Amino acid sequence: MIKLYHNPQWSKSRKSVEILNKLNLDYKIIEYLKTGFTIKELESLCKKLNLKANQFIRYNDKIFKENPNFKNISKNSKLLELISKYPKIIQRPIVVKGNKAMIARPPELINDFLF
Repeated sequence: MIKLYHNPQWSKSRKSVEILNKLNLDYKIIEYLKTGFTIKELESLCKKLNLKANQFIRYNDKIFKENPNFKNISKNSKLLELISKYPKIIQRPIVVKGNKAMIARPPELINDFLF
């Protein structure tokens, strides 16, 4: 099953949905701003992305810039807790297939990732 961690407010997420629809693939949309993330989900995403938590954060996001809790965090587990609390700060969209995931920026990378 293909999963798309999606924020419908952002054009890259909407474009990813268009691409998946054109490919006529079964996939599940996860609107992570509504559902949030558990720490286990974030750990799994890190592993599938082959990234540490600090590598898929949107550092220019207002929430990140204005939150003193984010400053000088060196422990991955603490950062995952904050991402769980503020899911808006992740890079998106994220496409997951099996044990692999990718940040679909640009969305056209989905084709190479899935095939």
